[in-house]
Amino acid sequence: MLVGNIAEITTLFVATLFNWDNPLLAVHILWVNLATSTLPALALGVDPASKNIMKHKPVKTGTLFEKDLVWRVITQGIFVAMMTLTAYFIGASIDNPLTGQTMAFSVLALSQMLRAFNQHSNTEPIWKRATGMNMWLAISFIVSAFFMGLILFVPALQKVFYITNISAGQWIIVIALSLLSIVQVEIFKRFKKLRTNSGRTKLIEE
Repeated sequence: MLVGNIAEITTLFVATLFNWDNPLLAVHILWVNLATSTLPALALGVDPASKNIMKHKPVKTGTLFEKDLVWRVITQGIFVAMMTLTAYFIGASIDNPLTGQTMAFSVLALSQMLRAFNQHSNTEPIWKRATGMNMWLAISFIVSAFFMGLILFVPALQKVFYITNISAGQWIIVIALSLLSIVQVEIFKRFKKLRTNSGRTKLIEE
């Protein structure tokens, strides 16, 4: 959820700083926080411990968050904000600001839903789940996707959330930008693993 909060704050801060139109409305942020962030976060809370947890360094006494965790949350939040702003400007330039807001909202929400799957482990890739599939995570994704579908495609709800229909091509852009947030996390994991392995090799050599 922290990544989503940072993404929302960064998106609005950058838009305000450069005097751009609002890429997100208050109702969009409220929905993302309540529906597409909370459910996956609760599901991740019942994830079993990773099998390789004993290989991780212990957290220093007196620290609430690891330095790597803080860095990871900030960089991921900024990256999602960049994808959200990109979606807004593509939609606004192709069509109108309402289309841009719809695309930005969709990217932010979908990114949160998808990212939950690669938050299962901070070191292992998304396709290598050391502790098996989390049924509750899958259920939370389906429930969130169902309600997102209602908002995005039911005309009465579109009016409530100030969004509009977007084309198939625009949906492809939304999905691609959302998937990039997963790619960014996996690249971060890979570099961290390489750095950790390199450190262990040096320690053995010494």
